[in-house]
Amino acid sequence: MKNERRFSRELDELYRDREKLDSANEYIDNIVESLRSGHDEQKIRNNLGKGPIMFEGAIEVARSRLSVSGKFTKWNRLWLDSYSASYSTPEIVGLYRAGRLQSSNMVDVGCGAGMQSVFFSKTCSVTSIEVSALRATMTKLNGSVYGHSPDRVINADYANVIENLKVDEETVIFSDPLRPKTESERSLPSLIPSPLVLRKLLSGKTEKFVFDLPPQISWDNLTLEGEKEYISIGGSLNRLTLYQGDLGHSESSAVILPWNVRIRGKPSPSDFMKAGRVGRYLYVPDISLQYARLLNGVKQLGEFSLLVKDRRRFVLTSDNELEWMFPGEAFEVLDTVNESELTGTLKERNCRNAIIRFSVDPEEYYTIRRDMETDLTGEVDLYIFRVDGRYIVCSKIEENLDKPMQTDVMSHVG
Repeated sequence: MKNERRFSRELDELYRDREKLDSANEYIDNIVESLRSGHDEQKIRNNLGKGPIMFEGAIEVARSRLSVSGKFTKWNRLWLDSYSASYSTPEIVGLYRAGRLQSSNMVDVGCGAGMQSVFFSKTCSVTSIEVSALRATMTKLNGSVYGHSPDRVINADYANVIENLKVDEETVIFSDPLRPKTESERSLPSLIPSPLVLRKLLSGKTEKFVFDLPPQISWDNLTLEGEKEYISIGGSLNRLTLYQGDLGHSESSAVILPWNVRIRGKPSPSDFMKAGRVGRYLYVPDISLQYARLLNGVKQLGEFSLLVKDRRRFVLTSDNELEWMFPGEAFEVLDTVNESELTGTLKERNCRNAIIRFSVDPEEYYTIRRDMETDLTGEVDLYIFRVDGRYIVCSKIEENLDKPMQTDVMSHVG
């Protein structure tokens, strides 16, 4: 943003003046509706005229609000720039972490627009540090949106202030560092601030560090000890949190949201026997289990063999429907057919949508799905897997997540 300093001063005025804040929110609401209607930036500027805050900043906040509408319940009143909108901790993760970490003294280093700080403030006494004046003010505004704010928001370079803060052995240091925009392989030294530097600065004062790290970082580059907690939301990998000191409870863990399921254990390479045939059921472990290297833990739930493994998923098969909740998705096999038989089978099965569950070139995905769904007029969604050139047509076992939990394998969180 070219005029970030000016916009920062405007937001600081809004924080101090509720009437101006309400006026600015109404202005942004109008921009949001115009964006939803497909109007371009110049037309919106011309239609709305001069507003209570600079248009450049207002439209960036409007676009950010739209982009996070599925991540935050109060999205239409949040103050985020484009970077914060892309990387801010989703509400469901922020609340989960706030429940896990409850501290009388927490320091959030590099808090950005403050979303994780805001959620921590429900259960912790939080000091938030942010070098950007704009994002520091956004932190204060976002705290007022949710009704709970950090105790202190310090606009400064963390290196200049952190040694002067009260940090003792009970203090939790949290950091969600900036990621370089272009980087072929994530590493700890390239993050800003680097977890390695933070640990060195506070060496001897506390061992309670929590780092929000890029979930795709390789374990070879993850050179700090601690519990590696992989979090998924709705089946998609979302976060990697590293807990150090006595905050860690296992070597590795997987948390599956919004179903509030946690699996902990000792990481190990998966060693399922290769399936000789397709069983009556398919089971797809949640992606967090794959990254946490805890796939072998599901063996305690039943007998499985490995049907297929690709870039995105492990597919297990079994002849038995589990009496327990499976940490992922469960499917009943309806048919196994050749490509020439697929569309006819889908019609016979009263299919409405054919949902692909095998790896395809992204550019070909919609073409393949369109061909599958030709002339389908049914009422049910079916899931399509592919193994050795054959297609497996399945229905999803929706009641899987309502089954009882095997507490030797899983636990509830929250």
